[in-house]
Amino acid sequence: GCAGTIPQAGDDVGAAVNLNITGSTVEAPQEVDSGIVTFNINNANPEPYDLTLTRLNPDVTLEQFMNTLAEDDEAAISLVSMVGGRDVPPGQAADLTAELSPGTYVAVSFPASEGEEGSPPATGSFTVRGDQQSLAAEPQADVSIDMVDFAFAMPDTVPAGEQIWEITNSGTQWHHMVIFQLEEGVTEDDILQLLMSEEMPEGPPPFEQAAYFGPSTQGERAWMSVNLAPGTYTAICFLPDFNTGQSHVEQGMIKTFEVQ
Repeated sequence: GCAGTIPQAGDDVGAAVNLNITGSTVEAPQEVDSGIVTFNINNANPEPYDLTLTRLNPDVTLEQFMNTLAEDDEAAISLVSMVGGRDVPPGQAADLTAELSPGTYVAVSFPASEGEEGSPPATGSFTVRGDQQSLAAEPQADVSIDMVDFAFAMPDTVPAGEQIWEITNSGTQWHHMVIFQLEEGVTEDDILQLLMSEEMPEGPPPFEQAAYFGPSTQGERAWMSVNLAPGTYTAICFLPDFNTGQSHVEQGMIKTFEVQ
């Protein structure tokens, strides 16, 4: 599975930084070095969680961000940069490597299934020190993906099995990537029709979520290990364009690719 830590490029690096999602908290160390940092995200909950790393804007206090997050998710988004994130299966661990600049960070983690509306996310904060830089090298990526406004620049064919994906946001807006495996014969148009319809038809949909990369903002880079079986997959960005109110997928941010 996706458990474990990203192997580094022939470099003797320190242990990964542990983030533990337990109930309503994300346990994190108080301080983390700047530079390339690998997180080992442990999910102690019985349901899958998505975790996103956020960096507070320079003029924002931790108290201000937490108060805003409790009242209005959308308003909180404007107070931070997002560094990316990922899905973590229940009772398992998953890795995320990011390039961290100094500042105050908050790990924000929601249950992946749309649970109770308005239930607060699990959170944990830590400081990234400017005076102490990680000596870790960048992971060597098997697949490089660029998220732009509004497309995924990525290969049409990706190797099956354990791979390291490097994901960069070169757009001006925030983007994420939800990856679905399609049942045989299902097309991109079929998925779009289903997702955009007012109500889902009876029975299980002809696709299932296979991987997830959490929101990142302009200029951010992160790496994660992904393990996909052979088949046809579609990557979609559902995040809203706050200028138009449309979701990014409505503006064409969808990409179908083969895993072989």
